[in-house]
Amino acid sequence: MLTTWFSTQVLPAIISAGSGAIFGALIAGWDKLATRYMLSKLGPSIKTIYDIVDPILDANLKGWSGSDVENVIAFAIEVVHDGELSAQEVNLMVKHITARFLPQVAAQKVKDGVIAERELIIAEKIKEAVESKAVNVPELVKTIRKTYFE
Repeated sequence: MLTTWFSTQVLPAIISAGSGAIFGALIAGWDKLATRYMLSKLGPSIKTIYDIVDPILDANLKGWSGSDVENVIAFAIEVVHDGELSAQEVNLMVKHITARFLPQVAAQKVKDGVIAERELIIAEKIKEAVESKAVNVPELVKTIRKTYFE
């Protein structure tokens, strides 16, 4: 009777809890692995992305919604990588960069004037596009890249 109770009540609960924990660990590990792969793929361009994003968000972070911030970061990633990344990779990088954006660092970079003129011009174009909300994203990316990267 004790073995029946154990095998019908306790054992399934233990198996269920264990498999849930293993599945959760696999998903968490996969996310970290995917992010690490993206970081190795993007490498030095992350500095350029932050140099574009920092002046925009430093000036507008308080008045913008989360989607505006995400749009700015997505535009910056698209401009720097011009079609090299899938939508899923761009979304992963938007989350990564958003989570690590530090307003105090952005403000200091802008104050110290360490951001190059090209990045400031690109930042202004992206800011205008996000504020107008009526922009053709692929066309904007193509125009910015053609003007400032070629």
